[in-house]
Amino acid sequence: MWHDTETARNQWVTAINDDELADLLEVARMQVEAFAPRLPAGAEVPVNYRMAQLMQAKNLALAGSASPSGDFGQDGFSYTRYPMDNTVKAILRPKSGVPRVG
Repeated sequence: MWHDTETARNQWVTAINDDELADLLEVARMQVEAFAPRLPAGAEVPVNYRMAQLMQAKNLALAGSASPSGDFGQDGFSYTRYPMDNTVKAILRPKSGVPRVG
C-alpha cells in the first residue's frame, strides 16, 4: 500500500495541509513508479518504494518553498533540490557490490 495523508502524517508531522499533502504524495508516487523497477501485477508495494515516495514528497515540498535566489533561513544558506535526488534513486535502485567490466 502506498502512503496516504494519514500514513504520511505519522512519519511527517510538520507536513502541510491534507490537500497539498495528498497532491505531493500522488506526484511522488508517479515519479517513484516511473523510476523504480516495475513490480509484477498485484505485487505488494515494497517498503523501499514507500520510503522513497515519502522522501520525494518532502523534497517536492521543500522545492516549492525555496526562494528564487535559492536562499533560505536567517543566515542565507542555500540548498538546491533536484527532481529526484540520488538518495531516493539509491533506495529504489540500489547498486550492487559487484563491479561491471566492459
